[in-house]
Amino acid sequence: MLGIYLRMVKDKWKSVLIYIGSATAFSEMYVALYPALKDTLAETEQFLEAFPKEFMEAFGFSAEDLTFPTIESFISTEMFTFIWPIIVIIMAISLANMAFSGDIAKGTIELALAQPISRLRLFISRYLAGLTAILAFVWASVFVIIPLAAMHGIEYNVKSYLVMSVMGSLFALSIYGLAILASAIFSEKGKVTFTTTGILITMYALNIASGLLEKLENLKYISFFHYFDPGMALNDLAYVEYAIPVFLGVAIVTPIIGAFFFARRNIAT
Repeated sequence: MLGIYLRMVKDKWKSVLIYIGSATAFSEMYVALYPALKDTLAETEQFLEAFPKEFMEAFGFSAEDLTFPTIESFISTEMFTFIWPIIVIIMAISLANMAFSGDIAKGTIELALAQPISRLRLFISRYLAGLTAILAFVWASVFVIIPLAAMHGIEYNVKSYLVMSVMGSLFALSIYGLAILASAIFSEKGKVTFTTTGILITMYALNIASGLLEKLENLKYISFFHYFDPGMALNDLAYVEYAIPVFLGVAIVTPIIGAFFFARRNIAT
């Protein structure tokens, strides 16, 4: 079991470094731009206040947030609200496909199943390898802001990144759990990708709709993107109500269901 885990981690480390490098490059770009943009952006507050409050809240913004008084307010909007979640989603689906559906489609999963190890142990080993990879990305991509800010002489709050790392980890593991579940059920990478992205796009649309239409307000509670609020984590050192139990619940339940399906499914189909 340990050997399978270590081999999977070894196979993934180059990909993880690429993802971390991409996130670091985006972060460096935004951190480097912040000092020059700070004064200019402060002048836009009156303009932004003219936008309907409901429209701003639907996208998780406020006029005050978009004047970016701190590097945390700037990076939460420019990096962690858009680019970072996209990277996490792509990485989570890629790791899940590598764990099961990719090998099933190629027929190489039979070599792993031929080893003297149960399907459950095989599932756990591969799941944990992906978990290690995605957590390494989350922590590296969040905490890299600190040395980048220091390098550019920008003040920062270490506690903000500690809070963000917790929420980012749970958000990433929830998405990874959904992808792992799909990978344990389907034999084709395309179906895993389509199913996972379809669910996430639907969640995102429901979160937007709930902010625009009062009668749809309660739909936000079934969307990950309602609970994932980088601005609240980085600026207020807080989480959206029920965010931790929701993400933690999904992160625990989805791999358990995935293990159940993988242990009982016909690999040939």
